[in-house]
Amino acid sequence: MAFAAGSAAYSSCCLVLLAALLAVCSDGVAVKRAERLGLDASKPMTCPGDCSAHGSCDARSGFCWCDAGFGGQDCEQEMPDMLNITALGPPEWAEALGAYKVSPMYLEEGAGADASVKLISYEEATNGWVISEFGSPCADDVCFFGYQKVKGHPPKKGWVYGAPDFQVYYREMVFDDHEQDPNTTEGFHMSVEYTPDINVLNIPDLTPLNGKYVLQPRYVHAASGKFAIMPIDYKAERTWVLAGLIGVPRKWQILMKSTGALYKMYEPPTTVGTKIWNPLEKGMQLDVSCANNFPDTACAALQGQCGISEVATQWIRDCCRAACGNCELSRTACKMTNPEPSAASLLALNETSAPRQSHLRQGAR
Repeated sequence: MAFAAGSAAYSSCCLVLLAALLAVCSDGVAVKRAERLGLDASKPMTCPGDCSAHGSCDARSGFCWCDAGFGGQDCEQEMPDMLNITALGPPEWAEALGAYKVSPMYLEEGAGADASVKLISYEEATNGWVISEFGSPCADDVCFFGYQKVKGHPPKKGWVYGAPDFQVYYREMVFDDHEQDPNTTEGFHMSVEYTPDINVLNIPDLTPLNGKYVLQPRYVHAASGKFAIMPIDYKAERTWVLAGLIGVPRKWQILMKSTGALYKMYEPPTTVGTKIWNPLEKGMQLDVSCANNFPDTACAALQGQCGISEVATQWIRDCCRAACGNCELSRTACKMTNPEPSAASLLALNETSAPRQSHLRQGAR
């Protein structure tokens, strides 16, 4: 949904967004600030389009908190599901080049009030959730780890902490605000409530990690997982960073910074437009990319059929957007979540045809 700048609808949209950005704090402060903006914080507000089933409605402000990969006033607009760093000057950062895949994180609600960056994120390499803070006293900045083989919402209990002599926090520690407020959407707002055990010694103070966290987008380096592109505040023009888990000992460090477009909090700043990343002399170039709906190996085998403009092969162009260079297509263009037998057979045939031919040639000899 788009509004012309200067229109009443545009002004109303900006007011609601501003109220929501100011509401990222304690409930009492949110109410006071909403009242200053002329909003009646005592009356629940509705959200545009009910957040299009891709977000959580903040009843205090009428603002939609969007799922990772979506944005806009009503969370209907698709945001990039992949980014690509095509250039980055320092040779020691060469590993940061390449594709970044969107992965949900929970950013502390107070992010931007000081220099700290606290988040909850899922790490594919270790199959678990991590509660971390940039530059913390924790090993690899992993202050808590919650194992979860199949990714879901962060677990309530079973968190491990205190490396190298690991301890298990047996009580519930992470809570979904949906349990207390059914008006919020499950999986969008989390609270961390950790109480130190006086019987456990030589543990750094981890209570600063207590607080509320909100679902936000985070783009993780697809190959290594050691670099991430993410927002670190809730300003109207958000600060986005390229961060890397580097150094000895390894710590999350901010390598590059940029600023997002005004009121477009879910849209990462790319150098395709007018945005630049600082320090400028590092020469970072960031482009929008996309992901295939099918496995990359399958789409790579089908890439030769991308240019065949026939109805029978349309599903290849729809479901292999990256391989076919069709990133302008919606992620919903692919209707084959579960491929039909004929399509699945074709995929299998293409994936295995080259090895089979080689085997036949060897047998013929």
